[in-house]
Amino acid sequence: GAVRGAAGGRVKVGVFAAGIDVPKTETRHTVLIENADELLNFSKGEEALMEEIVDAIVASGVNVAVSGNAIGELAQHYLDRAGIMCVKVPSKFDLRRLCRLTGATPLTRLGAPTADELGECARVRVDEIGSTPVTVFEAGGAAGGAGGGPPPPGR
Repeated sequence: GAVRGAAGGRVKVGVFAAGIDVPKTETRHTVLIENADELLNFSKGEEALMEEIVDAIVASGVNVAVSGNAIGELAQHYLDRAGIMCVKVPSKFDLRRLCRLTGATPLTRLGAPTADELGECARVRVDEIGSTPVTVFEAGGAAGGAGGGPPPPGR
């Protein structure tokens, strides 16, 4: 996305395991659109729904939205407009590590996370290592990292 970092106080992280996109129905339908006005009204409904979802995410205080799956173009547009950084983490193992670091709960639903489901970290930024862009989540804070979760096994 257009937002390349988040800092300032504690960064609130929302983790969406199922991806961030317009909800799709499970059944297949055929829509017959007979004129341009019907086409405009059809897409306005999806836009209104996505804007409502992003507004709820913004109201919950999220600064960084992490997706375990795809981030739709419409969702990306509204998240960028709201100043929320988007990160796609396709590996479920990396998503678990990120949740452990931040103390976030991965959500299978798309909507505003509760305060208990949000994670925190000191700073999130995009750096380059060599010529590869890398997203860095800085735990910061007291020894043992942020998130308040249990220490890793064996420690």
